[in-house]
Amino acid sequence: MTNQRGFTFIELMVVVAIIGILASIAIPQFSAYRKKAFQAEGYELAAAVKANVVDFYDHTGRLPRDNTQAGVALPQQLRGKYVARITVKAGAIRVEFQASPYGGNPIAEALTLIPQINAANPTGPLVWQVEKS
Repeated sequence: MTNQRGFTFIELMVVVAIIGILASIAIPQFSAYRKKAFQAEGYELAAAVKANVVDFYDHTGRLPRDNTQAGVALPQQLRGKYVARITVKAGAIRVEFQASPYGGNPIAEALTLIPQINAANPTGPLVWQVEKS
């Protein structure tokens, strides 16, 4: 009588099924975490640009038309690991994300921060509306 060791085919199939179930749960969660990382970096880089837009508005009473007037670097120079560029246009801040953190790929999506002037209190602080595309 031989003493054979190893796994049966059914045991191996059960393990493969469990791995498949775990992967089907983990992949959507990974995509959600990746998107949150993109947005977190976008908001962080846009914070300094928002401060410049608010400062320009406080001193002139109007919104800056572009990056230069807002006093920030050119759009191609405002980048990060996930952010491709940040553009100021008529006071609105557009954060464009890379499809890949390694660059070279087209823009995956964008986030636009639009300044809103409170009609009831025009000398008060700007309020920012967020649009995702």
